[in-house]
Amino acid sequence: MKKKLLFVAFFMQPDGCGACSSVVNFVHNFENDFDIDIAVIDESHGSFETIKNKCKIIKVCENTRNELLPKQEIKERSSISLKIRNFLKRSSSIKKIHNIFSKPKPQFVLQNTKFLKLDKKYDIVTQLSAFDPYMSKFANNYVNANKKFAFIHADFTLYRMHLDIELVRDFKIITVSKTLACQFKKRYPSLNSDYLYNFQNTGLINQKAQEEDIKLPGRFNIVTCVRLSPQKAIPRSIRVFGKLLKKGFDFHWTIVGDGPDRTEVENLIKKYHLQKNITLVGAKPNPFSYMKAADLFFLGSICEAAPMVYGEAFTLGIPILTTNIISAKELIKDYGFICNNNSKAIYKALKRILKNPRLLDTKKEKLKNYKYPNDEIKQKFLQLASESIN
Repeated sequence: MKKKLLFVAFFMQPDGCGACSSVVNFVHNFENDFDIDIAVIDESHGSFETIKNKCKIIKVCENTRNELLPKQEIKERSSISLKIRNFLKRSSSIKKIHNIFSKPKPQFVLQNTKFLKLDKKYDIVTQLSAFDPYMSKFANNYVNANKKFAFIHADFTLYRMHLDIELVRDFKIITVSKTLACQFKKRYPSLNSDYLYNFQNTGLINQKAQEEDIKLPGRFNIVTCVRLSPQKAIPRSIRVFGKLLKKGFDFHWTIVGDGPDRTEVENLIKKYHLQKNITLVGAKPNPFSYMKAADLFFLGSICEAAPMVYGEAFTLGIPILTTNIISAKELIKDYGFICNNNSKAIYKALKRILKNPRLLDTKKEKLKNYKYPNDEIKQKFLQLASESIN
């Protein structure tokens, strides 16, 4: 008999949300191992087409529509601001004061929350974000389960996120990279924690990449697939590409995605006269054909935890240039390039590659033997689940 597993998510939005996509990939990998239900607090944002026949979707909160207040986005800070913050971080007294007066901040705020209690007994309940108190309250008080897991998909070291320790004391906390797990243990040594990489549906990635024959317009084509939001720092990168254009470099950058920064991005493209060098194609249900057509995948984010686009690009044999987000060294290894997380470093890294495109040949050769470790990830989760339940 299959063990019963419940995923608790605030909402499910696989297109554009890496954490939600990880749940979809989890369902595809474990549909034969677990009887899976997904409890959704806000179903109004839901998208379940690829998994609705593989699991049961349960709405567990009656009054969430139009009551969501999104968390504050990470934005690029000035060099002066960074120096001040780094100086203050060295003060233990300031840290203590900050911890005393800082309260846990949920990713979203709900008014008059009313949860529905589930009668079904589960072997495991696992929530999508350990930092979300609504998920934790629901999993603690409205679900009967032998074991509780809670994932962390964000770089909590940069976001203004504070964990309500009492709410998750009985949970196994699972980060999505080893580097993030080490930081978590330092900050919350009393909690039981581990790490587990996100699953990738590599078969689907390769299949989708072949569905469209995308012809990109440049002699050297760079592709980025992201949501146009502050943490992705597309405006910062546009300024860098504007500088490269002035220096006479030949490139074309295709951006796949949409979001709140779209208007600013469009205005900057015009300001730096990049209309012939940058193309916004908008959000696409199948970005993999664009990835497959690229010479280089570029991710210039200010903040990420463990971007799923790394594995997606590598699966398609495309090298990556990324800023040095918290898990970059752990995940990129020798398959791509990492630069410091500032405009000057991005400029130098892109300039180096554009001046010598043959640098990509070595990376592409190594990527011929790349295989995403889904099997190892699956075995580790099954081990964690078995240890926890028995």
